[in-house]
Amino acid sequence: MRRFYAVLATGALLGVLFASSARAGGLSYSYVDWAGFDAHPQTGADGRGTRFSLSYALSGNAFLYAGAAQYDFASFLGRRYAFGVGINSTVRAGYSLFARVGWNHIGISPDGMAAPALSTAFRTPSTGAGAQDHGFGAAFGMRVLMHDNWELYALARVEHNNELAHRVSGEFGVLYALSAHMSVGAGVNATARESDYLLMLRAYY
Repeated sequence: MRRFYAVLATGALLGVLFASSARAGGLSYSYVDWAGFDAHPQTGADGRGTRFSLSYALSGNAFLYAGAAQYDFASFLGRRYAFGVGINSTVRAGYSLFARVGWNHIGISPDGMAAPALSTAFRTPSTGAGAQDHGFGAAFGMRVLMHDNWELYALARVEHNNELAHRVSGEFGVLYALSAHMSVGAGVNATARESDYLLMLRAYY
């Protein structure tokens, strides 16, 4: 829990510090994201994964979102899916606030007859049987433009799903615009039991 609050507080502080110098433009909510990441659980061997996200702006103040992610550990494979709707504030002074709610699904597939106990973001099965569950969640966050090419984002999530070891998570990161339609970036996604370090590619449409 301490790690989550540190991540959220750092992202929010940086957003406030840089908001006054950001330009009010370029924070589009129509984009696709691809991210590769290293997952570092509290105990046990590290894992790797990929994440794909889609956002579509319905108007200047509403959007749809969908996402899928796969976590690959030595003892199990985890997959999660989500979709829902969101609202966002009009971009002023170089920042935009947003909130979203939606559905999620998580599936766990152990690799072998028995999976060792790991302290990860998921409830790791202790037998060879897999597990899955549906749930729902909500998130609140902020996006900030820093000068011409840099964007900072920070968000907090609360998710209900029986396959999650911890329902609260936080994420923050930075994106650098290579062009009007393409950005690269890095971020950290954290729960009380795991930290994921992401490298991202974003395309706006």
